[in-house]
Amino acid sequence: MGLFNLFGKKEEQLLSQLPQINPPISQNQVQLGSFPEREIPPVLKELEGTPDKAPFFVRIDKFNEFRDNLRLITKRLKEMDHVLEKIHEIDLKEGEEIAAWKEEMKKIRENLAKIDEDIFNKI
Repeated sequence: MGLFNLFGKKEEQLLSQLPQINPPISQNQVQLGSFPEREIPPVLKELEGTPDKAPFFVRIDKFNEFRDNLRLITKRLKEMDHVLEKIHEIDLKEGEEIAAWKEEMKKIRENLAKIDEDIFNKI
C-alpha cells in the first residue's frame, strides 16, 4: 500500500467508474469542423439571431462602477444646465445693455444734429 493509497481496492473501483479523459491535443491536431454538432436547446434557438433578447451577465463591480459614472454624468449635466442658464441670463442682459447704448447713441446723434442745425445754419 502506497502512501496515498488509503482506500485500497475501493479506490480502484471508484477510479474505474470515472469517465475516461482523453489526453490533451496540440493546437496543430485540431481541425475546424471536427467537433460534433450539439443540439441547441429550444430556448436558445428562440433567442438565436436576436441579441437584444439574449441574456447577458455583468460583474457587480462593473455594474456599480457604471452606476456611479451615470450618477456623476447626471450631476455634471445639472451643473452644465445651471451654467448655461447663467450664460443665457448674461447674454440677455448684454443684449439689453447694447440696445440701451444704441438708443443713447441715437439720442446723442439727434441732439448733435439739432445743435448743428440751430447754431451753424443761422450763420
